[in-house]
Amino acid sequence: MDNSSDPEGGASMILRSRASSPDPSPGPNSYNQGKYAPYTILGKGLIGTARSSLFLSTYCSSAWMWTCLLFRLFKRCNIPMVAMGTFPTGLALAIEKKSRRIEISLYCLARAIESFFTCMADLGYLPSSKRLKRADVAVFSFSTAIIMHCYAIERDVFRSKYLNVLDWVFGVPLPPSETPRRGK
Repeated sequence: MDNSSDPEGGASMILRSRASSPDPSPGPNSYNQGKYAPYTILGKGLIGTARSSLFLSTYCSSAWMWTCLLFRLFKRCNIPMVAMGTFPTGLALAIEKKSRRIEISLYCLARAIESFFTCMADLGYLPSSKRLKRADVAVFSFSTAIIMHCYAIERDVFRSKYLNVLDWVFGVPLPPSETPRRGK
């Protein structure tokens, strides 16, 4: 494009394009070039806190309610009755955001597995180990090893928000081509 007819060397074209564009000043819903305003973030945080509080209170009260109802109806107390009474309690999970449901489910699954093996050991179906008092620590260590392995070798299995946290905790790993090899 020949700018010889423009004495300002193309600057007038830039000024004309800026003049025809909408006003770049921030509006009431934009803050810091597209980021949320502090009151919007605070509102979302309060709604998230209220939602999680409602979930937790519904979950706990529902567990007691269904269990007590079954105990009163059938006039007995045993492990299958507790399992049947607490099963509908999981429906309270529908209150939480969809993105948090899997995380909460995995946490509850770990607690359920721990409770199951504790009950089995208390009933005498499993031998109690004298050397391993805290099996949850061993499971946590094994799980952490898997996460660290995936973080070092297969980073693409993590969501970006989890990857950012892991990068902050462990530091950004070296690429495979720069990873030092052990000498044999």
